[in-house]
Amino acid sequence: AMAAENVLSHMLSDAVIPNVACYNSVMYAWRCSGTPYVFDRCRDVFDRLLQAYEASGFDADLRPDSITYTTLIDAIVQNESTKYEKNGGERAEALLDEMEARAAHGRCEHPRTNVFTSVMKAYWKDGHRDSLIKVEAVLGRMRKAFEEDNTDAKPDANTLTVLLHAVAKSTKSD
Repeated sequence: AMAAENVLSHMLSDAVIPNVACYNSVMYAWRCSGTPYVFDRCRDVFDRLLQAYEASGFDADLRPDSITYTTLIDAIVQNESTKYEKNGGERAEALLDEMEARAAHGRCEHPRTNVFTSVMKAYWKDGHRDSLIKVEAVLGRMRKAFEEDNTDAKPDANTLTVLLHAVAKSTKSD
C-alpha cells in the first residue's frame, strides 16, 4: 500500500494529474493491506481525492464514483471484522447518504448496486440484533432508487446473497 502511495506522490510531484482510478487504486491497496487502520488510510486518500476534485474546478476525471465509495465502505467492513471499527453499518450508511447528497448536486455518480450491497454487508457483519432490519431497509432504499430511474441500482445475486447471510445470522438464535 505504501508503494501505491509513493506512486501517487511521484505522479503529483512530476506534475502528472492522477484521475479517480489512481486514487481508487491506492485506496484498494490500503484496503487489501491488512493494516489495522485500513479505514483511516482509505479515508485520507478519499479526502485528498475530494480536495483535488474541488481544486480542479470539479474535473470529471476526478469525480468520485461507486468504486470510490465501495472501497471506502469495504474498508469499514474489513476493520469491523477486526473489531477496530464500531457501528460499521451506521458509518457505511452515512457514506451512502453522503454519496447521494453529492450525486444530487452532480458531484459524484449516483450509487450503484455495489455501494448499496456493501452497506448491507456492513450491517450484516455488525452483528447487532437489528442487523437484518437494517439490511432490509438498505435493500428497500436500493429498490426505491432503481424504481426512480437509477438503473445502476438494481439488486443482483451478490445483493441477495448478503440478504440471505443476514437472514441466516438472525435466525441462529431461534
